[in-house]
Amino acid sequence: MFHSEEEIINAIEDSMFMYKGIKDQIEIFDHKYVKGYFCKSINTEEFNKVGLANIPIEEVDETIQDIINYYKSIKKSRIRWDITTRSKPNNLDEYLIKYGFKREAPIWGMFRPIDHELKIDETNNFEIREIDTDVLGVRGILRMVEKAYGLRRGAGRVVKKMIMSMEDLTRYIYIAYDPRKNKPIAFGSMVYVPDTKIALLASAATLPKYRNQGIYTQMLKTRYDQAKSDDMQILIIQAHEATSAPIAVKYGFNKISEIQRFVRK
Repeated sequence: MFHSEEEIINAIEDSMFMYKGIKDQIEIFDHKYVKGYFCKSINTEEFNKVGLANIPIEEVDETIQDIINYYKSIKKSRIRWDITTRSKPNNLDEYLIKYGFKREAPIWGMFRPIDHELKIDETNNFEIREIDTDVLGVRGILRMVEKAYGLRRGAGRVVKKMIMSMEDLTRYIYIAYDPRKNKPIAFGSMVYVPDTKIALLASAATLPKYRNQGIYTQMLKTRYDQAKSDDMQILIIQAHEATSAPIAVKYGFNKISEIQRFVRK
């Protein structure tokens, strides 16, 4: 199966909103011009997201006001709005700034053919285990996920529910452990984009104390090996420009799109 540049970009951008509604946690709203979701229990821009906009120019002001008012009606003051390569109108960023959104560092949409060998040296300083969502729900693991991502207490349960919402997709969850203490120290996941041979490296984060020790790259290698064994053809990633993007470049990922991020608090 050949994947064009357009198909790869679409997979990167569409997968940002692949989650389904989750009772008492995440609710999806599908406005006629945008997609989005919000978290019922936590007011944070990480879980209150809007994107994939396709708004007629004459309705931009009204649509943005509708979205802001909707979030206010459900007592959510923090909103993240992602602008991708397909977002319309082309000057949507100017409108968002007009309505109080602040620009943040962008996300790079990146890809890498799996048939290009990935060379990463093995390390014996930690152990990576594949787990299921039941293990993910263990309190110590959820707290690790919160600390690794810099999320407030309780957000780990939301992360778990979001992963569970994709149970009809092929997905993998990994935890890295410090073998000396049997302590969870990093998290990573991977999801296969439906009807493609594209694997999304969905997320990865490490406790601050254990960063810069090769855990992120080993988590990358673990997921690469699994995707290759499953006959996937392309790896994609949504990488933060200042942190994970430079690492991804080092290991053969190429930037194919840029996702602008705006936050209103």
